[in-house]
Amino acid sequence: TGGRTTLGPMTSTIAARGRGHLTRADGSPIRALVVDDEPSLGELLSTVLRYEGWQVESALTGHAAIRAAFSFNPDVILLDVMLPDIGGLEVLQELESVAPVLAVRGNVDVQPWASGFPDCRVVEVGGVLLYVLHDLEQLDIDPAAGGMAAVVSGHTHHAVIEERGGVLYVNPGSAGPRRFHHPLSIALLQVAGGSLGAEIVEFSA
Repeated sequence: TGGRTTLGPMTSTIAARGRGHLTRADGSPIRALVVDDEPSLGELLSTVLRYEGWQVESALTGHAAIRAAFSFNPDVILLDVMLPDIGGLEVLQELESVAPVLAVRGNVDVQPWASGFPDCRVVEVGGVLLYVLHDLEQLDIDPAAGGMAAVVSGHTHHAVIEERGGVLYVNPGSAGPRRFHHPLSIALLQVAGGSLGAEIVEFSA
């Protein structure tokens, strides 16, 4: 169960139920690897992605995640950095041999392992620039002047999509554990023809 909030590329809105599922360029399902040592959370997120038409594999440990990354060849990995066998940082380092890894650190990532991650970064996807950081209050640039199509942030656990000054601001909320009475949620971004659309998917156990 759950609900959806959508905002399309500045001139149109993505239909919440009527649009087709996102796919790879060849029309095959997007492949996602979900890595979480809490089985209930991992299965909950996997269920939502399967509902979106994605092909999903899951792993409970870092070593299993690395094996799955090489055998499953996922397009996206949702990774818990606190794992029982090896840390998420080690997993990320292994994954860099498969594909580029783009990550920023959060407000509680103060341990030495997090020092290699920046507080913010610019990511280009399909000719569209995204500015990614953890806490929107720490935004210290003019995204519109910098040519950003969207600013993606977190921190509040409150899912939001809004447009300000021609820039899309997206907070996916949190896929768990539940905090501050906010529903569990994820965000889906779709880039097509240089335009960006965003959708919040809320779900419950």
